[in-house]
Amino acid sequence: GGAPEWARVYNVTVSPFHAGTAYAAFDAHELGNNHAYVYRTRDYGKHWTNISRGLPDSSVEVVREDPDHAGLLFAGTLSDGLWYSRDDGAHWQALHANLPGGVSVMDLTFVPSTHSLVLATHGRGIWVLDNLRPIEDYDTAIAAAPL
Repeated sequence: GGAPEWARVYNVTVSPFHAGTAYAAFDAHELGNNHAYVYRTRDYGKHWTNISRGLPDSSVEVVREDPDHAGLLFAGTLSDGLWYSRDDGAHWQALHANLPGGVSVMDLTFVPSTHSLVLATHGRGIWVLDNLRPIEDYDTAIAAAPL
């Protein structure tokens, strides 16, 4: 389904890898709706696909793609912290990274030279995840292989 009528477009980010690909986060918490609404387009906005499945029931304030790894997405939520997807939004996982519980992640920016991610929170300061390489380099095929 689509985002609710009158939901705010909180963030739109363009993929640095694929022309025509962008991601959008919608926020409807002021309408009493705290569900996640994250969408992806691959055709310059003509069609949008909901990629929110697996995210918590918390408005998503920002979604960004890692500038070094296509399809590695990070989403900041209003009340459930930081989430990430290694498969362009098909599956999401919480990234706790010692963040305070219930933290609102309002914006994200990458520092490619150090593989860091900077989080701007609401009332909890600025946080720096100073080494994303374990997430960037994680190989799901190796992790799923039998020992």
